[in-house]
Amino acid sequence: MERVGTMLAELLAVSLTAQGFALRSLEECAKAVDAMSPPGVIADMREANGLDPAFGLSKFLPIIGDDVIPVSTDAAIAAGAGAEVELLIGSNREEMNIYFVPPGICDLDDAMMARFLLGQVYPRAEEALLAYGLGKGEKPGMVLTAAMSDLVFRQPVRDFALAHRGRTHVYEFGWRSPAFQGRLGACHALELPFVFDTLSACSGLQGLVGETAPKELATHVHSLWAGFARDGRLPWPEFDAESRQVYRLEEGTSASEDEFPAAQMKV
Repeated sequence: MERVGTMLAELLAVSLTAQGFALRSLEECAKAVDAMSPPGVIADMREANGLDPAFGLSKFLPIIGDDVIPVSTDAAIAAGAGAEVELLIGSNREEMNIYFVPPGICDLDDAMMARFLLGQVYPRAEEALLAYGLGKGEKPGMVLTAAMSDLVFRQPVRDFALAHRGRTHVYEFGWRSPAFQGRLGACHALELPFVFDTLSACSGLQGLVGETAPKELATHVHSLWAGFARDGRLPWPEFDAESRQVYRLEEGTSASEDEFPAAQMKV
């Protein structure tokens, strides 16, 4: 975060102090944040272990270790924080597609470039890509996309669910968007118009859910969330290390889920 602060201070032409930033308006600060945020603006966010905690998706993260957030989420949950809270948590099947399909990263046909890109944010890049099928016929870009979907989103969800000491239910959303000739798939955030039953907000020829999104699925998913908020009821078993029961929202059924290769890729 000191590196980010230094970059912001340089953009704003102020000193790296609270007093320095106070010389600029909120609008000026917001414009500087916007200027730093695009993927093309390079900033090495790796920690001492070689891991970028946001995997390159953001340069602005909470600072752990001060009086606001004294310990990491992982440490707090493992110590019993939130044990009294009933938890519904999950992921989408093809999370990284929303980041890698539009710019064409998923179409990369260069294994060396795939290794380079993952290596910029993750120290076990070669091992991870091999575990997800690099060299077995799939385009390196698609292997990179699948690996990062698990490393960034799906595996952390399972880790959190296993660490949470209270009642925990896990879902997976697999309905696929027709956008980008159907290649966007079950991408990050696609579940939101179903959770809130607001398909009309992103439907249509250019919409994320297209012209024929299943209204009945939105009704079903919305009712699950509302019912859980109301009385805690859900129609599938809790998630634990033995049964690993995950509810497939688009199928309306739960099943035991195999462990992802990413589970063995701890840094």
